[in-house]
Amino acid sequence: MGRVVEACEAATQCLAEAQADVNGAGSAAALQGCATLVPATCGALGHVRLRWMATPGLQLRVQGREVAATGDGAVVAVVPGAVDVQARAAQGSAFDTQVVVPRGETREVAVRFDAPGVPSLPTSVPAAPVQRTIPSAAVAATASPETGRVSLTSIGPGSGVCPDGMVYIPAARFVMGDAEAASYGAQPPHPVTLAAFCIDSTEVTVSAYRRCGAAGCTEPDTTGYCNWGVGGRDNHPVNCVDWNQARTYCEWRGGNLPTEAQWEYAARGGNSSNHVFPWGNADPAAQCCWSGGGSSPASTCAVRSYPSGNSPFGLSDMAGNVREWVLDWYDDYSPTATLNPRGPQTGTLRVLRGGAWLSSAPADLRTSFRQPSYPSNRESVVGFRCASAAN
Repeated sequence: MGRVVEACEAATQCLAEAQADVNGAGSAAALQGCATLVPATCGALGHVRLRWMATPGLQLRVQGREVAATGDGAVVAVVPGAVDVQARAAQGSAFDTQVVVPRGETREVAVRFDAPGVPSLPTSVPAAPVQRTIPSAAVAATASPETGRVSLTSIGPGSGVCPDGMVYIPAARFVMGDAEAASYGAQPPHPVTLAAFCIDSTEVTVSAYRRCGAAGCTEPDTTGYCNWGVGGRDNHPVNCVDWNQARTYCEWRGGNLPTEAQWEYAARGGNSSNHVFPWGNADPAAQCCWSGGGSSPASTCAVRSYPSGNSPFGLSDMAGNVREWVLDWYDDYSPTATLNPRGPQTGTLRVLRGGAWLSSAPADLRTSFRQPSYPSNRESVVGFRCASAAN
């Protein structure tokens, strides 16, 4: 849940930067895009709205995190539940309270030190629009003199609820791509802003794909190392499917293939310098199903066989097992496509992400590595997972 707080703060910063930019020579589209991220990612949280009077040496902490005591107030994203609020002043005065913050709601705490060592609370809190984090104006309300709490408006959609088997990925900004030559086709690194989304925690398995048969999903190939029709492979990723088969399945589930940007962020998280691979920067060894590091699997592996290789969001097999189809056409990155990019509108080749069970080069497993492929190809090293919009 801490990642959700960070994503909410990143979305808020995105909005502030876009607002400043559009006042100069920036893009109104970028402003609108960042504005949609705030309710989308912050809706899974609660908020504490702090108000204070100018006090020498004032120190503030909410849920154990320091809040800069500049100006006369702040809005802080918090994990819903009981939230500790602490205030300290230079003369030794102290203020401690705990407020219960439901998801999607705001509680206000006002701190005033009337005299040295004597903190007090006002009997009412003025209603005013919240300028940070919460995009809509607050409603008029009166605070309790005992607790200083007041309910304001909900912050809108984006609760973080995903379909079964999917993981919620909060809205965020991150650096997509990699300057290293080992990451084929990943240049140049460029900032990308994504709305919240959901993505499968595992690659789509043989048993999961079979359930789509009556809905029009066609059978995968059965030659060579294909898993379809092979006993004991129900929990292995379905492979030997082309791009259209993969997308048809995802649409049957009400979603789509993830975009390249969604896939890469889900694989590496926000700190790209610490996640060359889904598990971190350590070279691959026993973290995934691959043919390097002394491993030599005879086929794909059952999903979730290598939890030590999970991504920061807990997704399994983002490196190894099977490469994964994504939505985009393949081309060089566009440095101007930074808001929910979907790649070129047309093309000849689609994109595969993640290494496979036959991969023996560590570079193939990098989170930024891209592999072009004809959409009609059906290979034993290729499968997919699905994504959908976050509710």
